[in-house]
Amino acid sequence: MQGTLIDGQVREGRARPTDLFQRMGPNVYRAAAEAGVNLSVFLETQDPSSEYRETTDAFERLLVIAGVHTRSRPAAGIFASEMDIFSRSPQHRCLLPEFICRTWRAVQFGGSASTRSLYTSGDDIAGSSLRPYVDAATAGITSPVAPPFALSDLVAMTTPITGAAYRKVYLDTTAASTRRRRVIEGDDIPLGKLTTADHTINLYKYAGGLKASYEALRRSRIDKVRLWLAQEALRNEIDKISAAVNVLVSGDGNANTAADNWRAKTDLDSLATGKTVTLKAWWLFNAKFAPYFQLSHIIGVEGDVAKVALLNIGTSNVPVYLADPRVRAATKGMLADGTTYGILADVPTDKLVGVDARQALERVTEVGSNIEEIERWAQSQVQILTISEVENFAVLTQGATKTLELET
Repeated sequence: MQGTLIDGQVREGRARPTDLFQRMGPNVYRAAAEAGVNLSVFLETQDPSSEYRETTDAFERLLVIAGVHTRSRPAAGIFASEMDIFSRSPQHRCLLPEFICRTWRAVQFGGSASTRSLYTSGDDIAGSSLRPYVDAATAGITSPVAPPFALSDLVAMTTPITGAAYRKVYLDTTAASTRRRRVIEGDDIPLGKLTTADHTINLYKYAGGLKASYEALRRSRIDKVRLWLAQEALRNEIDKISAAVNVLVSGDGNANTAADNWRAKTDLDSLATGKTVTLKAWWLFNAKFAPYFQLSHIIGVEGDVAKVALLNIGTSNVPVYLADPRVRAATKGMLADGTTYGILADVPTDKLVGVDARQALERVTEVGSNIEEIERWAQSQVQILTISEVENFAVLTQGATKTLELET
């Protein structure tokens, strides 16, 4: 039977929203961190949404019990609660950190991903002896702000750890290691080689928050504060995108992790002039990813991405461009050949970064890195909660990122 957290102890049976709300405290956040999940996911193990007909998830049901309205609907005469509602009781105060974290994650992952129905009624708690693994889950509420180019689009795998340093293990993708052949009877079977990296990946803290007087914040409506938080999360996300792309291009400090560089004119098309991208150069650059990889994303500054987007794949009489000129230009979009483009100002001019997002980047994050800040908030030791994440990036598979240098 599913366990329920009661006074820090896991007991048999299900918890209802009212019971969960009464027991809300720092111990619940710590139990979630020890299970390797966020609070929203953990609450689903206590009060599964599969047992309800409504569309809310477990955390949202706690907001309902607490009387917290997070959105305004003027047509219905409903307005978001003021932030002061989170000060009504210790239980109310403990709801605010997860509300802020959900807003933060919504920006990270580009939209709503409710934890509703994450667990079925027969599931056991993640991390328990009956279920010694943890589901990777995106949790969040719809955000009015989204990053110009989502980091989550590039991350192939997220690895949670409990320390501040990470030594990765990777599959050797050199030609000698990946080549397979017919095995003659009695011969050894070719084996892929797993290698431990020479250098550790150190994790760094990314943080953000709001600085305001208590009086200024307590009378602000929740939906307005949520917008401000989303804007702060957006700035934080852009910084991480830049760090991630730098790792993809320059490597993570270990040998053979830097991207292969191909020159448009010298290596691919001798007819390319004026730092242009020709159709031949673009086709050959795509071909460099074969046979183990496939170009899925191309990243660069606005002018260089435009050279690819406006590449004519038709004729001079009937031009057809890789990007549909009838669609409004944006910082992210899809080209006609299925490649996703992203505009990022931190990429050097005259260089395009090509990525197989299925295999290129690993995000390493420390589980429960902000649990102390949450506890200080819940115990009324601070008035402003800052959000921090301890993470860094590593090359997941060598060869899954390549750069295209535009030459004169």
